[in-house]
Amino acid sequence: LKGLIEALLERAEEHAATVMPGFTHMQAAQPVTFGHHCMAYVEMFSRDLSRVRDAIERMDESPLGAAALAGTSFPIDRHRT
Repeated sequence: LKGLIEALLERAEEHAATVMPGFTHMQAAQPVTFGHHCMAYVEMFSRDLSRVRDAIERMDESPLGAAALAGTSFPIDRHRT
């Protein structure tokens, strides 16, 4: 995903002045640049990357020792299990 974002950033810089039609509801609307179009995807994929990182952070916990209701009496280190 990072590689895709970097590639899109390169294309956006290359085509900062390349005009193309912008579309609304499948109809040509106002002119935009291809660089602007690429940057829209950069923003979307950057949000996705942030969400993936957040999901990894949230999943980085182990339920070992949780037991039923109030936990366990075993001396566990929840950061090592």
